[in-house]
Amino acid sequence: MIEPTPILLFLDKDPEVSARYLTNYFLDRSIKYACQVLLCSTYYLLGFRNKTVFKYYFNKDRWDDTKFKYFPKYPLKTIPKFAFYNSEESRWCRKCSDHYRYVCKYLGYMLSEYEFRMNKEHKLVEMYPFLLKHQMELALSRGVRLVKLKDKSKFQLPWKNLPRKYRKKDIIKGYRLYYSSLVFSPVEAFIGTKREVPDFLWSKVESIV
Repeated sequence: MIEPTPILLFLDKDPEVSARYLTNYFLDRSIKYACQVLLCSTYYLLGFRNKTVFKYYFNKDRWDDTKFKYFPKYPLKTIPKFAFYNSEESRWCRKCSDHYRYVCKYLGYMLSEYEFRMNKEHKLVEMYPFLLKHQMELALSRGVRLVKLKDKSKFQLPWKNLPRKYRKKDIIKGYRLYYSSLVFSPVEAFIGTKREVPDFLWSKVESIV
């Protein structure tokens, strides 16, 4: 049986702190994946669930078609990929508006972190206002209503995407252990990030030394 692997890494309940814990490689990758999760979540709710229909409407050659009336034009830095539709993160994101907004906040902090480190904006930065505001407006205009959590204390990050041995009662701890297994040399990985190595990675550094 193939073990699931997360496409987004939630390393802290505070998305701003979580963005700081990412290495440059995972920061860039997570920005791209967060855009895909948000796009796919919205278009799934709008009814684009059939692979054939999906491929027809999101063919790059059709975006300049004047008859393309379903979606407004936006910075075409990325288009939804059907492979992300049924990822655990996408299913979790479209479950309620609190989840969607959390991923939006996480994406915003990751874009700010990228600009802080690289002294330039990420190529997907133009997508953020569109994802933050227009996507939900579009969904609402088509009659889609996302439920809200009545009890905010029940907010829970996705965990089924983690390999079984990393599924802990403390979800954040599970993500950190999984992340630690991916970062082979923490000190080298954080060179050029303008950030210190996170505390939960220091045990790995000490074991190497």
